[in-house]
Amino acid sequence: MSMTAFEVLLFHINESCMCVQVCELREARLDEEDAAMEVGRAMDALKKDRESLAKKERLMDQSLKAKSPAIA
Repeated sequence: MSMTAFEVLLFHINESCMCVQVCELREARLDEEDAAMEVGRAMDALKKDRESLAKKERLMDQSLKAKSPAIA
């Protein structure tokens, strides 16, 4: 069964729309991946800050214990 010119045109239009939709979905996925990477970097920075503050806290506790054993 052969397609009419109109059916061929509709097929190509549909195919073009699908290509555009695929491109839009790929772009949206890349945007989501970028956002996830930013969140990951922010989490890593917060983890480093937390570790740094915990280390400072330990050093301050040790210093306080060394200077005033009765307080600790």
